[in-house]
Amino acid sequence: GLYVADLIEKFWGFKVERLLWDRRKASSTVYAGDPKNFQWSMYTAGWVSTVNIKWPDDYTAWWYASWYGWLPGAVGWEMPRETLITVKELVDELGGAEAVIEAFQLKYYNTPDKLAELYDMTVEEITKILVLGSVDFNDKTYEMEEGNVDQYWDLQKISMALGVRDSQKTFLVETWEYFPVNKERVKAIARDVSSGLWTRWSL
Repeated sequence: GLYVADLIEKFWGFKVERLLWDRRKASSTVYAGDPKNFQWSMYTAGWVSTVNIKWPDDYTAWWYASWYGWLPGAVGWEMPRETLITVKELVDELGGAEAVIEAFQLKYYNTPDKLAELYDMTVEEITKILVLGSVDFNDKTYEMEEGNVDQYWDLQKISMALGVRDSQKTFLVETWEYFPVNKERVKAIARDVSSGLWTRWSL
């Protein structure tokens, strides 16, 4: 946070008020408070990955969708729909349906006509299909087909692209943590492949 504040002052000339809050105050203000109270304008959060997940159903909803995630949405605030990019707009930006199908390696939405079924949707609707299993949209119900892995991963890729493109969040850094372990006393470690020893089941 201090690094980002320094950069803003250096390159943009703004005076930054550095609010050095503990996690409880920061989280409750940002995620449970009302943004219109203007208690903050940029939150430099940290996040610890504590588990490796094979089926991350709600990750893009968690990070990018106002109906579900870690956005200032607990008070009922949502991103205005007209400001969100649609699948069609994303596809056009990325060179058309054929280019997106190839670049994303889509296996379920693998034809322009099939992909066009999603064109009017935003990250809000796509993530509802992933998390809730279905969404009612434009007078039609769109469902996740039970056991269809190709559809699942296609929707993950599309929702991630929509989320990153429209995101209120910018991921700046990745940090690596090191864990000292007494090799004389610890004979076996069940480490998580992505989060190391953060999980309680490691030792």
